[in-house]
Amino acid sequence: MSYVKRCVHMLLVCSAVVALFGHPSSLLGREKVPSPAGWPVHSVAMGSWLSSFGPKNVEMIPEDSPLDFIAAFVDPDIEEVSPPTTARMMFSILESINAKPTLKPCRLMMVVHTASMSEGWEKGEKDIRDLAIVRTHFQNLIQIVLLCEKHHLRHQKTSLPPYPAALVLNAGFFLQLQKQILNGMEHLSMGGSLPVNEALLDALNSELEAEDLFALLESRGWEGKIIPPFENSLAGLVRATNWMLRCLGPHTHFGWSIPFSWSVLISKNLIGKLGFCHQEHPPSFLAFHQCGSLGSLTDRESLPWNVTVWNKAMHYIDEVSQASGLPIVLMNISGAHLPLQDEAFLPSENQISTGVDFFFESSLKKDVSNLNPSLAAHSLFSDTVEEGHSEITVKDYLSEGGQGWKRCHLDDFRGLVAIIWGGYNMVGAIPSATRPCFDDQGVLLKRIREYVNQHTPPPQEKRD
Repeated sequence: MSYVKRCVHMLLVCSAVVALFGHPSSLLGREKVPSPAGWPVHSVAMGSWLSSFGPKNVEMIPEDSPLDFIAAFVDPDIEEVSPPTTARMMFSILESINAKPTLKPCRLMMVVHTASMSEGWEKGEKDIRDLAIVRTHFQNLIQIVLLCEKHHLRHQKTSLPPYPAALVLNAGFFLQLQKQILNGMEHLSMGGSLPVNEALLDALNSELEAEDLFALLESRGWEGKIIPPFENSLAGLVRATNWMLRCLGPHTHFGWSIPFSWSVLISKNLIGKLGFCHQEHPPSFLAFHQCGSLGSLTDRESLPWNVTVWNKAMHYIDEVSQASGLPIVLMNISGAHLPLQDEAFLPSENQISTGVDFFFESSLKKDVSNLNPSLAAHSLFSDTVEEGHSEITVKDYLSEGGQGWKRCHLDDFRGLVAIIWGGYNMVGAIPSATRPCFDDQGVLLKRIREYVNQHTPPPQEKRD
């Protein structure tokens, strides 16, 4: 798809959002979508993926770290009920961080897959049709959310931040589902074919972690032992999961992970048809994650975004937030910055990452003349440029809307409440103890620190 065609596609996406949610003029004048309880309210919260577990990784966090979150996968065994070992390890790391007086207290952002898609759609579809597997997914998720609630109660008794953990659900599942939608929409319903109600009832009857789950539900205001009926469909599975997490984890924020790329129109269809934002038991946020690093010059699927494309993508996401009333968390954003004249290239997945330069005020000049010369002269793939032109250089591509590099965009979007930097093979805000080649020399942390300091309200004066 050519560059121009992609921009036109993004404009069509915005039109589709208007058709689904209403005209953008109805959104004008609205206030910023509230952050989940306990999260920063004066600024966009900042987080980073951990590159690995263990004490060495904690030691890599700078003493003056401004981070609000650390993120990691905490997937349990998908074939059998298993204790939340990885989640417990993450809470142990969190306690180590919060025990250091020189570090800013932070929270966990834990990614959980309740349907496996790492082996493709065929395996994943079996996961949501098989009663035993669906029940196991519910049981494992129950254990994780109960663990989060126990740590919230511990934090209430101390000066540590409340709501210590948030869950992000099923990144890979909906990415695979998007691919299936290209072949037809029938996979969105699967009406009557998924064992949603039976699996949920079995999981609640299992008394995991020695808990009487029904008694726990009743203590939190849910009366009776009749589970609300859900459709035995994908939409029903989403709503049943929302209901379960809302009831068992009232202090555990959660959101569904939705891929965004040039195929964001499909994401809009998912949001509408699967009932992510069902008003009765809504999630706490929506987590949009980038598909790939979008920062490679050698991978056709990971091409960079310039200011124009970033703005279109973020305005689409912001309109989804305004229409649904849910805040947005951005996941898997490369923390590498565009290299200047005297700076070296980072590994291939981060060669031309632009998220840092877009969201924070970039060191680039408006005409991009101080970009690394060899990078500036590099030609992008022919299928990224306008038809009728043989090639376009990185400099020319990034120069479009170049004035946008000279300002911070973080406060432009009323739905954006958090960004989690790094993930996969991307640079994060926490230096890697095992992959020093991914060290950005502290540039991202410096920019986060400057942004947070600018948005930190002055301490209130004590009155006599």
